[in-house]
Amino acid sequence: MRSGCNLNAARFCCFMAEKLSIHPSSCHGWILGEYGNSNVAVWSGVNAAALCLQELNPEMGTDNDSENWRGKHKRWSKVPMKSSS
Repeated sequence: MRSGCNLNAARFCCFMAEKLSIHPSSCHGWILGEYGNSNVAVWSGVNAAALCLQELNPEMGTDNDSENWRGKHKRWSKVPMKSSS
């Protein structure tokens, strides 16, 4: 796994934590793939405060998700990353 995946996963966890009103260190998840449209959230592995979110909402991240987490992830993944220069 490259550093870009780790950075995307950290950004994803911050996004999830903000939406759930918890501290980012209490949210854990993975993003696979490159930055942008080609990355994929591993919804089955997302947990917050030791709770597997997909167990609470089995539709999370699917087309049937009434909370539209998948759409929120796609909008978040299009936010430009800040340059380090």
